[in-house]
Amino acid sequence: MSTRLATRNGIACAVIAGSMLLSPVPASAGAAATDTPASVAAAGKAGSAEIQPLLLALNDANAVMKRMQSDPAWQKTCLELGLKNDRAGLSTFLKRAAPNSEVNVIAVDDFTITISFTVKGRKVTVCGSNERGCSGNTASIGIT
Repeated sequence: MSTRLATRNGIACAVIAGSMLLSPVPASAGAAATDTPASVAAAGKAGSAEIQPLLLALNDANAVMKRMQSDPAWQKTCLELGLKNDRAGLSTFLKRAAPNSEVNVIAVDDFTITISFTVKGRKVTVCGSNERGCSGNTASIGIT
């Protein structure tokens, strides 16, 4: 399943790719009579383990975008590398603010930048744009 969050007029919207329901809950409800508190703990442990790499990647993505937003030196370097379409150089540069993630600049076009942040096989793809270049939005986030 792939999830993309987009921003429209400052409101985050989730778009789920494919025909899956918004909630992955099975049709039957209720715990099994054989479940124990240890069953609940195991479910929580599994869920938390799945979330941790995504949180690291999201925090790294946020740190990069915040630096791009507020640091004039970063803005200048990003623009210089973007004008050269030096995605590898830009990836290396942005990695400075993303210590937990593998950083890969996917595209830079008319200052719309798409960057993936990967931690332990989980990928967060962020698009930021000055002119609605992220599929008609100013920003979007994809999680795979």
